[in-house]
Amino acid sequence: MMAEARQAAAAAREGKPLTQQQVLKLKSDVRTSTDELRSLEDAYSSMESKGNALLKHPGLPVATGIAGAFPSVYGGEAAKAETLLDEFKAELKRQGQQMAREGGSIGQMTVQEWPIVESMVANIDPRKLGLQGTKDQIQNAMARAKQILARARKSHNALLA
Repeated sequence: MMAEARQAAAAAREGKPLTQQQVLKLKSDVRTSTDELRSLEDAYSSMESKGNALLKHPGLPVATGIAGAFPSVYGGEAAKAETLLDEFKAELKRQGQQMAREGGSIGQMTVQEWPIVESMVANIDPRKLGLQGTKDQIQNAMARAKQILARARKSHNALLA
Protein backbone atom coordinates (compact mmCIF):
# COMPACT_ATOMS: atom_id res chain seq x y z
CA MET A 1 0.00 0.00 0.00
CA MET A 2 2.75 2.44 0.96
CA ALA A 3 4.75 1.70 -2.22
CA GLU A 4 1.78 2.53 -4.46
CA ALA A 5 1.19 5.77 -2.59
CA ARG A 6 4.86 6.71 -2.89
CA GLN A 7 4.77 6.03 -6.64
CA ALA A 8 1.67 8.19 -7.02
CA ALA A 9 3.26 10.97 -4.95
CA ALA A 10 6.46 10.74 -7.03
CA ALA A 11 4.45 10.96 -10.25
CA ALA A 12 2.69 14.05 -8.91
CA ARG A 13 6.02 15.68 -8.04
CA GLU A 14 7.31 15.01 -11.56
CA GLY A 15 4.35 16.91 -12.94
CA LYS A 16 2.62 13.86 -14.30
CA PRO A 17 -1.11 14.06 -13.79
CA LEU A 18 -2.59 11.45 -11.51
CA THR A 19 -5.61 9.47 -12.46
CA GLN A 20 -8.69 9.96 -10.33
CA GLN A 21 -8.17 6.49 -8.88
CA GLN A 22 -4.57 7.35 -7.93
CA VAL A 23 -5.69 10.57 -6.27
CA LEU A 24 -8.33 8.77 -4.23
CA LYS A 25 -5.85 6.04 -3.27
CA LEU A 26 -3.24 8.61 -2.21
CA LYS A 27 -5.78 10.50 -0.09
CA SER A 28 -6.90 7.27 1.54
CA ASP A 29 -3.31 6.23 2.26
CA VAL A 30 -2.49 9.62 3.76
CA ARG A 31 -5.57 9.46 5.99
CA THR A 32 -4.69 5.94 7.14
CA SER A 33 -1.08 6.88 7.74
CA THR A 34 -2.10 9.96 9.73
CA ASP A 35 -4.44 7.92 11.95
CA GLU A 36 -1.77 5.29 12.55
CA LEU A 37 0.86 7.89 13.35
CA ARG A 38 -1.45 9.52 15.89
CA SER A 39 -2.11 6.14 17.47
CA LEU A 40 1.61 5.44 17.68
CA GLU A 41 2.29 8.90 19.12
CA ASP A 42 -0.39 8.31 21.77
CA ALA A 43 1.12 4.91 22.61
CA TYR A 44 4.58 6.40 22.95
CA SER A 45 3.34 9.33 25.02
CA SER A 46 1.53 7.00 27.41
CA MET A 47 4.55 4.72 27.64
CA GLU A 48 6.90 7.64 28.24
CA SER A 49 4.79 9.16 31.02
CA LYS A 50 4.34 5.82 32.80
CA GLY A 51 8.01 4.95 32.34
CA ASN A 52 9.21 8.28 33.69
CA ALA A 53 6.83 8.04 36.63
CA LEU A 54 8.17 4.56 37.35
CA LEU A 55 11.81 5.66 37.11
CA LYS A 56 11.20 8.45 39.63
CA HIS A 57 8.95 6.44 41.94
CA PRO A 58 10.27 6.36 45.52
CA GLY A 59 9.17 2.75 45.98
CA LEU A 60 11.17 1.36 43.06
CA PRO A 61 14.37 0.80 45.07
CA VAL A 62 12.43 -1.23 47.63
CA ALA A 63 10.68 -3.27 44.94
CA THR A 64 13.94 -4.38 43.30
CA GLY A 65 16.77 -6.75 44.11
CA ILE A 66 16.72 -8.79 47.31
CA ALA A 67 14.19 -6.47 48.94
CA GLY A 68 11.83 -7.12 46.02
CA ALA A 69 11.80 -10.83 46.82
CA PHE A 70 9.78 -10.18 49.96
CA PRO A 71 6.06 -9.41 49.81
CA SER A 72 5.31 -5.72 49.67
CA VAL A 73 3.23 -4.06 52.35
CA TYR A 74 -0.23 -3.26 51.01
CA GLY A 75 -0.41 0.46 50.23
CA GLY A 76 3.34 0.90 50.70
CA GLU A 77 5.65 2.59 48.21
CA ALA A 78 7.07 -0.72 46.94
CA ALA A 79 3.56 -2.05 46.28
CA LYS A 80 2.71 1.15 44.41
CA ALA A 81 5.88 0.83 42.31
CA GLU A 82 5.06 -2.80 41.51
CA THR A 83 1.54 -1.80 40.47
CA LEU A 84 2.93 0.97 38.26
CA LEU A 85 5.31 -1.52 36.63
CA ASP A 86 2.42 -3.91 35.98
CA GLU A 87 0.41 -1.05 34.44
CA PHE A 88 3.41 -0.09 32.30
CA LYS A 89 3.69 -3.65 30.98
CA ALA A 90 -0.07 -3.99 30.40
CA GLU A 91 -0.27 -0.66 28.55
CA LEU A 92 2.50 -1.71 26.19
CA LYS A 93 0.86 -5.04 25.48
CA ARG A 94 -2.47 -3.33 24.81
CA GLN A 95 -0.85 -0.84 22.44
CA GLY A 96 0.93 -3.63 20.58
CA GLN A 97 -2.31 -5.52 20.11
CA GLN A 98 -4.06 -2.38 18.89
CA MET A 99 -1.32 -1.72 16.32
CA ALA A 100 -1.49 -5.32 15.14
CA ARG A 101 -5.25 -4.93 14.57
CA GLU A 102 -4.82 -1.66 12.66
CA GLY A 103 -1.97 -2.99 10.53
CA GLY A 104 -2.04 -0.37 7.76
CA SER A 105 0.90 1.39 6.15
CA ILE A 106 2.75 2.53 9.25
CA GLY A 107 1.09 -0.26 11.20
CA GLN A 108 2.84 -2.91 9.12
CA MET A 109 6.18 -1.54 10.24
CA THR A 110 5.22 -1.20 13.89
CA VAL A 111 3.51 -4.58 14.02
CA GLN A 112 6.94 -6.09 13.41
CA GLU A 113 8.89 -3.70 15.65
CA TRP A 114 6.58 -3.10 18.59
CA PRO A 115 6.85 -6.70 19.89
CA ILE A 116 10.56 -6.02 20.43
CA VAL A 117 9.65 -3.22 22.84
CA GLU A 118 6.98 -5.41 24.44
CA SER A 119 9.57 -8.15 24.94
CA MET A 120 12.01 -5.70 26.49
CA VAL A 121 9.36 -4.60 28.96
CA ALA A 122 8.11 -8.14 29.63
CA ASN A 123 11.66 -9.12 30.57
CA ILE A 124 11.83 -6.49 33.29
CA ASP A 125 12.16 -8.51 36.46
CA PRO A 126 13.00 -6.12 39.28
CA ARG A 127 14.07 -8.94 41.57
CA LYS A 128 16.66 -10.27 39.12
CA LEU A 129 17.77 -6.99 37.56
CA GLY A 130 18.06 -4.90 40.70
CA LEU A 131 17.40 -1.17 40.76
CA GLN A 132 19.87 -0.03 38.11
CA GLY A 133 19.13 -2.94 35.78
CA THR A 134 15.40 -2.28 36.05
CA LYS A 135 15.88 1.42 35.30
CA ASP A 136 18.19 0.60 32.38
CA GLN A 137 15.69 -1.83 30.89
CA ILE A 138 12.84 0.70 31.18
CA GLN A 139 14.98 3.39 29.54
CA ASN A 140 16.06 0.99 26.76
CA ALA A 141 12.45 0.11 26.01
CA MET A 142 11.47 3.78 25.90
CA ALA A 143 14.43 4.57 23.61
CA ARG A 144 13.49 1.75 21.25
CA ALA A 145 9.87 2.96 21.14
CA LYS A 146 11.12 6.47 20.37
CA GLN A 147 13.13 5.10 17.43
CA ILE A 148 10.04 3.31 16.12
CA LEU A 149 8.07 6.55 16.39
CA ALA A 150 10.79 8.48 14.54
CA ARG A 151 10.79 5.94 11.68
CA ALA A 152 7.00 6.05 11.50
CA ARG A 153 7.09 9.84 11.26
CA LYS A 154 9.72 9.62 8.53
CA SER A 155 7.57 7.14 6.56
CA HIS A 156 4.51 9.33 7.00
CA ASN A 157 6.39 12.47 5.91
CA ALA A 158 7.75 10.64 2.85
CA LEU A 159 4.20 9.85 1.86
CA LEU A 160 3.30 13.55 2.12
CA ALA A 161 6.36 14.78 0.21
